[in-house]
Amino acid sequence: MTLIEKYLQEDYIASDTSETIQKCVDELRAYVAGFPDVLKLTLTISGSHATGLASRADSMVDLIVKMEGKLTRKLDGDQLAVALSAGLNDWSFVTQVTPVEGNTALLLCKTKNEAIVLRVLACNTVSFPSSQMYHSRLINSYAVCDPRVPILITMVKRWARCYGFSSPIALETCPFSGFHWTILALYFLIETGIAPNLHHVGVTRRDDVTRIQYGPSPLEHVFALVTRQQCNPPPATEIEMVQITGRFFEWLSSVDLLSQVLCIKKVGVCAPIQNTSGWIRVMDPCTVTEVNTVTASKNQKNQIVFALKIRKAAKQILDDCRKEGEKALSTQLYAKRMIGGPGSRQKIDVAVP
Repeated sequence: MTLIEKYLQEDYIASDTSETIQKCVDELRAYVAGFPDVLKLTLTISGSHATGLASRADSMVDLIVKMEGKLTRKLDGDQLAVALSAGLNDWSFVTQVTPVEGNTALLLCKTKNEAIVLRVLACNTVSFPSSQMYHSRLINSYAVCDPRVPILITMVKRWARCYGFSSPIALETCPFSGFHWTILALYFLIETGIAPNLHHVGVTRRDDVTRIQYGPSPLEHVFALVTRQQCNPPPATEIEMVQITGRFFEWLSSVDLLSQVLCIKKVGVCAPIQNTSGWIRVMDPCTVTEVNTVTASKNQKNQIVFALKIRKAAKQILDDCRKEGEKALSTQLYAKRMIGGPGSRQKIDVAVP
């Protein structure tokens, strides 16, 4: 099969599946609306299903549940998750609710539909992750700019997950999640001119785009919100995707994650920021100050080993394709299958930071 055929078969989410997921979210939203006023819950979908980058094989449905009641104001992450789990256990569509340890404030919810696994973040007004809302709108804008963007990012995320370079919960030996791989792929796409920099002043000051302001400055802390109607790009071709994907792994095999700060706000605008700390730094694109989204490690060696393994694996992809030809790229990226989909990932039920 060709690369795009593999993508359509393994990852692409058809409209009927999207409708099923949306119906599930709507039913949960209606269910939590009936909770007592002392909890006062609001529910928002986030993550890959909000950005348009979800994969049928490997995407949980990420939800943020904000608990605004008086009883939740002083609770920490684990306490919020436990309080929320008591209510979700009674929802008839859920078959199992498992809190993720380590003060993550996360719940994993298996449902009657094995293809739908909910990853619920419990928070209050103090801990509400407002940057995640901006992430969804920013990344979705990139996804609708060009059909090559979601295809590349989805395939890269799949490869990273299959080969142990991505984890839903940050681990010492694997600090990257799907979000980090999205940022890495966007950095490459912007740097190579395939995608525009939506933070760039030349884009944000255009009259035909809506600007989203995520900080105090209407000139500096903004990005352009792009809709599908504004772009209407042509479909991606097989030749283009093979070339772009090959170029990505060539870039990944040469970039030094320990010496370069990856900040998509500034890529293509100024020279790469040099990182002298020797730690991996993937910066948040929607914060006023410079915030590293990679969870701090207790051991620098873990991050050094992780970065070197990524470069080695990317180089192996290139070497294999040189031997077998570019058409073999689809075989390389889809060599390993997701076993049982997102519902089978028991390992993260007891994950610790």
